[in-house]
Amino acid sequence: MDQAEYERRKRELDQQEAAAVELLHTAFGTQRYALDLVWMASPENRGRAVLPYEPFPALAPPSPAPAPPPKTPAAPQPRRRWRPGELRAAVEAALEKVPQEFDRNHLVAALGADPERGSLYRVVEDLRLEGVLAILNNGRGRTASLYRKLK
Repeated sequence: MDQAEYERRKRELDQQEAAAVELLHTAFGTQRYALDLVWMASPENRGRAVLPYEPFPALAPPSPAPAPPPKTPAAPQPRRRWRPGELRAAVEAALEKVPQEFDRNHLVAALGADPERGSLYRVVEDLRLEGVLAILNNGRGRTASLYRKLK
């Protein structure tokens, strides 16, 4: 978080606090107004002079918090294009950094990049067929496949 973001967030909190205090003040004013109406209508107050009453000022809607600046969606990062053999070499080097049993997420973290799913799958499948890796658990849906290093 940099200084500008800190200041922006601090201003937002101050504005939210001011709006909350204003809303609370308005709520208590409305409760006082209701209490005065009950008092003026109560049988115990019959025949007595009604207290000069200054009705609660018209309730103004609380000042809305300023609309947040429109968030422009971050442009998707273009995926890195791997040269022939480069992804395989990177995966082989990344295997040194992952635990004995790992999934795609461990591998992507060790690579420091998120290659195309199909490309990564092909490299991992080649390594499996060569006896470097074994599949412990086939992934399904949102569950990633679990692999074990054999060499």
